[in-house]
Amino acid sequence: MSAPPAPPARPGLPTVLVVDDHETNREVLRGYLEQVPCAVQLAADGESALAAVVAAPPDLVLLDVMMPGLSGYDVLQRLKADPKAATIPIVLVTALNDKGDLMRGLDLGADEFLTKPVDRVELLARVRTLLRLKRLRDEREADARARLASSERRFHDLVQGLDAIVWEADAESLQFTFVSQRAEAILGYPAERWLAEPGFWASLVHPDDYGRVLAACRQAAVDGGAHEVEYRATTAGGRLVWLRDVVRVACDGDRQPRTLRGLTVDVTERKQAADALRASEERYALAARGANDGLWDWDLQTNEIYFSPRWQAMLGYDEGEVANHPRAWFDRVHPDDIVRLKLEITAHLQGQTAHFEQEYRILHKDGAYRWTLSRGLAVRDAAGRAYRMVGSQTDVTARKAAEAQLLHDAFHDALTGLPNRALFMDRLVRLIRRAERHQEYAFAVLWLDVDRFKVVNDSLGHLAGDRVLVEIARRIETCLRQQDTVARAGGDEFTILLDEVETVDEAIRVADRIQAALALPFDVGGQDVYTTASIGIALSTTGYTQPEDMLRDADTAMYRAKALGKARHVVFDETMHARAVALLEFETGLRRAIERHHLQVYYQPIVAIDTAALAGFEALARWRDPERGLISPAEFIPIAEDTGLIVPVGRAVLRESCRQMRAWQAQFPGGAPLSISVNLSGQQLAQAGIVKQIGEVLWETGLDGHSLRLEITESVFMDDLEAAIAVLKQLKALDIRVSVDDFGTGYSSLSYLHRLPIDVLKIDRSFVSGLGVDAGRSAIVHTIVSLAHHLGVDVIAEGVETPEQLAYLRELRCQYGQGYLFSRPREPAAAAELIAMELVCAAGCAACHTPMTSSDVATVPKFQAMLRSAPSWSSGVAAAVQSATVTTQ
Repeated sequence: MSAPPAPPARPGLPTVLVVDDHETNREVLRGYLEQVPCAVQLAADGESALAAVVAAPPDLVLLDVMMPGLSGYDVLQRLKADPKAATIPIVLVTALNDKGDLMRGLDLGADEFLTKPVDRVELLARVRTLLRLKRLRDEREADARARLASSERRFHDLVQGLDAIVWEADAESLQFTFVSQRAEAILGYPAERWLAEPGFWASLVHPDDYGRVLAACRQAAVDGGAHEVEYRATTAGGRLVWLRDVVRVACDGDRQPRTLRGLTVDVTERKQAADALRASEERYALAARGANDGLWDWDLQTNEIYFSPRWQAMLGYDEGEVANHPRAWFDRVHPDDIVRLKLEITAHLQGQTAHFEQEYRILHKDGAYRWTLSRGLAVRDAAGRAYRMVGSQTDVTARKAAEAQLLHDAFHDALTGLPNRALFMDRLVRLIRRAERHQEYAFAVLWLDVDRFKVVNDSLGHLAGDRVLVEIARRIETCLRQQDTVARAGGDEFTILLDEVETVDEAIRVADRIQAALALPFDVGGQDVYTTASIGIALSTTGYTQPEDMLRDADTAMYRAKALGKARHVVFDETMHARAVALLEFETGLRRAIERHHLQVYYQPIVAIDTAALAGFEALARWRDPERGLISPAEFIPIAEDTGLIVPVGRAVLRESCRQMRAWQAQFPGGAPLSISVNLSGQQLAQAGIVKQIGEVLWETGLDGHSLRLEITESVFMDDLEAAIAVLKQLKALDIRVSVDDFGTGYSSLSYLHRLPIDVLKIDRSFVSGLGVDAGRSAIVHTIVSLAHHLGVDVIAEGVETPEQLAYLRELRCQYGQGYLFSRPREPAAAAELIAMELVCAAGCAACHTPMTSSDVATVPKFQAMLRSAPSWSSGVAAAVQSATVTTQ
């Protein structure tokens, strides 16, 4: 058995334990789970998994079924048998499709199933849902424990603070099992004597009263009601006092009397008081016990009720405005609450409840209803008949509103007020179950993503973006029926539940209405903002049983809509799922390529336009897959950016490029100084310690910082300008040069450009391709070159493919060019040949029979001449190259 994995050091995040005997499966799942986010533990077998749960119970377990030794079923059974681990959600991951195997897992307590190969979207949806449910359950349990502890503390404080003796006794033997400490204050004897000495209490009761007290206790045990009895007792000092007991019986599971519970009050002073003060004393003493707000006192014999000034003021009335009749109370109660209120009062008067307590709405003088809490106690005669009821009324409107708001907030988005994912999923589950019961019923789920919403946030700020999201939510609502549901899934994504959809055309019409509504401009601070949406549609007729599957397919269709050009809708079909699986396999292959060093670096020359001299290279990543062959970066770089793999890809390209440039510098020491340009992604730039990482690469490879040029896309600076400036300054301190890549295609602003410590602007190929053909693009290139000259930085034109483009750039005094006119990206050996040819041609290469003059440079690029001659080099040319190399060394 392998040692249990140490818990990941990521405080504050939920922990997911991945159990699989295949390392590749574990690492793939770990990669997926980083997007949750969560801390991931890995275990290679069942014993390690059990040890990990004992050491630090996770929040969720992804458990492979088929493993050597303990199978997933064995581990599942042991975890569910352990009380400490029984509540941990467990998702079985299996390649088995047999229903018997699935039922076995469910019978053993599995929460979910995932089939191999695991779908990333399905995995993330289920893990997030289970983690959210576990968090809510943990919060509820913690809250319940806290409330129980608080209740116990309040009960203890209440019991010990009461001016009465609280006690419990065995219903058969009348032996006391609990007596509060107030017994010593009232009778002078410590409570312990009541418990330790059988018959002690009976010895204190006056002999003339003992039979009556005993009869009351026995009667309570027989009929289960509450019985009151007053009697005399002797204190430790020999003083005779009057005590009043309220006794009630508690039964066991077989409804047999087991315990008597009582409250003993010293009523000596009341017994001695004058009869004239009796009614007043009962009113205020008992009302004080029942309430702390507006008081009421109901004389049940005359059916008159007294409402205190505070009670009347709570409803907006002055003293005396409310009649002293029960109708003045009940007629103001909300019609939906009056029956329940009267039933509770009747139950207490009949002795069915120890006290009366009820919340209800009551009409205020201003015409609005207020929530109130009314409490009360009945005053009974010796026969137990109620002749008076006193109580209080408390205004709890603010608390009820707060409770309603808390409930609303738990299931609604704070920004838009729409239902959140939890409420949406609850409604989706209900519709799925309804569709299972009624074959003719159908519904649809729409997944909507706002196109290019990041542009709004980046250009106008997040507050403006929030206002747009709120307005989008309102417009979507206007396109739906009352029974439909729209929820905010997060960020700029919305999910829509269309109830009772007869055909797919009906769902499409709703999507069309939404897109038409969103096409209208949004007024944000007096500025018109335009946006569109991509919508994916999934229909219940596919036969979904799990809400996550339907959401996954709607999401897949939405991404298909984006891939087709955005601002459209797409209905899900099975080919999309196959495409998603293929994309997952592609991502897995890329991860494997990074691990196995299958990524290669090609080098495209950067040429000085005036002299045609080689100035350096741009490093470009290529993926050579054993099965697919050489894969273009246009295929795998977007996937790397979406999955976060761009960080290890960029790190590998940077290290290899620096190593290769240093090797060329050692191989050709006499040549002109060359630089290597490496792309730095936004995710890399945002990494903590990125400057330190780059410095370590320079130190490890021995490359001087001046030979490295980092290319950063201009849109990256918009995310956090000040942070970007700080990082660039640190890079400049290492003598590293910085290029703004794809300049002109993003959201450039002169207000920040002059603040950036940059060395080069790179003109995007989309502008260079229009030189001499498209007047607008030509003007943009002219503007960028002029801007660079004014800023004192160099300019590199990308995508130079024709002599006409080269001539135009030369006229603009653009310093450097890069493109197929000079050379395609080359493998390291082929790039080294260019460096060697540059050394030979710099001295004049008679063997090439292509002497370079200023007129040649102006007409035919030297690189083209070099490349044309390269395939037909004679041995003399090769010797000349070798001689130049040796001589320079």
